[in-house]
Amino acid sequence: MKKHKWFGFFLVLMLINVGCQNIIEDIKLDQKDNKIEIEFWYGLSGYPNQLMKSFIDDFNQSQEAYYVVGVDQSSHENTFKALKSAIARKKVPSVVLLENQHLNYLATKGVIFPLTGFAKKNIELEDYIESYLEQNKIKEEIMGIPLYGTTQVLYYRKDFFEQYRLKPVDLLTWEALKDVSIKLTQKDKGEVLVYGWGSVYGTENLIDAAISNGGFFLSEEGKEVMINTKEWIEAWEYFRRLIHEEKVMKVHYGGDGSSHWYSTIDDVMQGRIAGYIGSCGDMGELDARVIGTYMLPAWDNKRENPRGVVNLQSICVPLDIEEEKKIAAFEWIKYLSDINTNLKWSTSTGFLPVRKSAMDQDVFYDTVLQNPDYFIPISQVKLGTRIFIDPTDGKIYESLEKAAYKVLIENVSSEEALNEAQLQGQFMLDEMLNKGR
Repeated sequence: MKKHKWFGFFLVLMLINVGCQNIIEDIKLDQKDNKIEIEFWYGLSGYPNQLMKSFIDDFNQSQEAYYVVGVDQSSHENTFKALKSAIARKKVPSVVLLENQHLNYLATKGVIFPLTGFAKKNIELEDYIESYLEQNKIKEEIMGIPLYGTTQVLYYRKDFFEQYRLKPVDLLTWEALKDVSIKLTQKDKGEVLVYGWGSVYGTENLIDAAISNGGFFLSEEGKEVMINTKEWIEAWEYFRRLIHEEKVMKVHYGGDGSSHWYSTIDDVMQGRIAGYIGSCGDMGELDARVIGTYMLPAWDNKRENPRGVVNLQSICVPLDIEEEKKIAAFEWIKYLSDINTNLKWSTSTGFLPVRKSAMDQDVFYDTVLQNPDYFIPISQVKLGTRIFIDPTDGKIYESLEKAAYKVLIENVSSEEALNEAQLQGQFMLDEMLNKGR
């Protein structure tokens, strides 16, 4: 009898608990339903993804008029592809975070809403780094508000460098990086126990190396695709040899979304890779007590050339959204552009700040004092170059992505892979130029 009483008691408690949960959910739904709801599309990984979600939650709780629904597209490239499809279907989100090359392309197609009027009234434009703001202008119209910059850097395990009596300056050139990679690699009867270096899968590091070697995407008149010149082939072959012949560099591939990136980070943190080439935004994932940061190498005989591409990520508004959603979009952009938001974003992730005053704040200097390596990507910006704006709707980049897979994963010679990429890119460029006649 007592058992039945206790069972009844717990059953009542469970029903009350479920009822309370339902009430709470109903309240949340009511709060959401009473607000103007907008979608915000972005493609971030790891800690930056979590931080952006916290920004969205904070904004939604900070006022009663608007509600942002974050839609994670898993990568910047996927965001661009999804947005193009949404534009074709005329079902676009209200706000999107885009890479500069993608924003520029869509803006020239007339499908992005100009933000000049809004920005002049609501954004402290004079506080933005001028070169960043200029990249987002089409015919003097501001098409996007910069959120952060990014560039590739070198990461290395401090304990490995101490053990082998190495210093960051030993990474000054690509040739020196090869020697360091060979020295740090540990093998047992042909099996690699520790790789001297790693590279996050993709085209970014290959492109940086090619441009630093004197390579160009297009000829000066813009009519010839140049991605199979000796400068490109030499740079890409460098990676192929270290991965497949020397077996001192590791590249993860496969899995869903950013799994290859997570695998690289895990290998470095677990000591299975002694160092790697990755985004400055990886700092938020790494322990600065264990991992050091250094600038990208230059080629030994071309030290004056740019060491890497400086990419810009900006917030934009697609054309033809409803007026009330446009107003909500502007409020969300104001929140993301706020100095405190920008400061928290840059100091927490390692991405480059876009506002001058962010670097004058006490929080910024406290961050630098705790991790002086934070200044590495900021210093590298002075040695970098702007991202290439692909005039073929990204087809040249797509051909390079295919070539990168062949070189990094399939061990195809760089000359063969890049010759094929050049033919594909040239065909698309010729088609685009002929349409313009």
